[in-house]
Amino acid sequence: NVDSTVHAGIEALLGASIPLGGGHRIEPLVSATYNAFSFDDDAVYANNRLPAAPRHAIRGEVMYRNDKGFFAGPTFDVGGARYADFSNTYRVGSYELLGLRVGFERERWELFGEVRNLLDEEYVGVFSVLDRASAGSAILQAGEPRSVYAGLRWRW
Repeated sequence: NVDSTVHAGIEALLGASIPLGGGHRIEPLVSATYNAFSFDDDAVYANNRLPAAPRHAIRGEVMYRNDKGFFAGPTFDVGGARYADFSNTYRVGSYELLGLRVGFERERWELFGEVRNLLDEEYVGVFSVLDRASAGSAILQAGEPRSVYAGLRWRW
């Protein structure tokens, strides 16, 4: 609801399958985003960065896979610092999370287990945005603690 803003950036998804021989391979996958979101000569906020969007976000994994369907490997999430207010006076810190995923895959289904936030890092997951925020503002919500998931995916 702001007249003039700049929404620029770049997103990239890079992946590979590196054969190790004997039906084994390593498959890295990285998704990266660089954001340059800001006001554009706004009367109140000048050229401040838009709040809530980090300058960068990276998500990835490095999976070992074999021809029998087994896979396992680390996952990671990196979120850059971001502002919690339009005035750019209160900054919410960045975070780095590590996880682990393991599973078994067939043509139409996959059984998996995953541990997220393996090191149980404390971080801000989401927050409300204010005109001017401070450390005392009740706007922050904690990110997900160490969590364990199991699941089954079925492909039609």
